[in-house]
Order: sequence, then structure tokens, then C-alpha cells
Amino acid sequence: KFQYEDILENIMRPYTLNSLGRGFIFQQDNDLKHRFKHIQNWFSRRHVTLLNWPSESPDINIIKGVWNELGRRLVIRNAYEMFS
Repeated sequence: KFQYEDILENIMRPYTLNSLGRGFIFQQDNDLKHRFKHIQNWFSRRHVTLLNWPSESPDINIIKGVWNELGRRLVIRNAYEMFS
């Protein structure tokens, strides 16, 4: 049995049905455990609507790109300071 499926069945489903009713939309990222066919079938069998999540790309994750650029510039700056 899948641990993620147990969490969905025993925690997420009862909570959402009691709190949100049947019309909720579930959001998850594109982690492998979320995309696994068995898990996708679990959502389908229970008529849970999933919010489409775009794959991770530099265009979507701007902050990650900014941190990468900052890291590159600091390394370059520190390399010059080492020899001055």
C-alpha cells in the first residue's frame, strides 16, 4: 500500500469532505508520488478535481533564477577579492 494514498484516504479526504464539501479543487505539485498512475486513479475514482500544475521551469520560478544569478555574481566578486 502507498503511504501517500493512506494520507489522502485517511486524512485529506475526511477533512475536505467535512470542511469543504464535494466541490473542492485539490492542488499538488508535480512530484513523482503525485503523478504516479495509481494516485491519479485514486483521485479519478473519487471524482476529485485536480488543479493543473505547470512543470517547473525558469520562466515560472523567477525567484529561483534570481537566487541563482545572485549566487553566481557573489562567487565572481569574491574570486576577485581573494587576489586583491
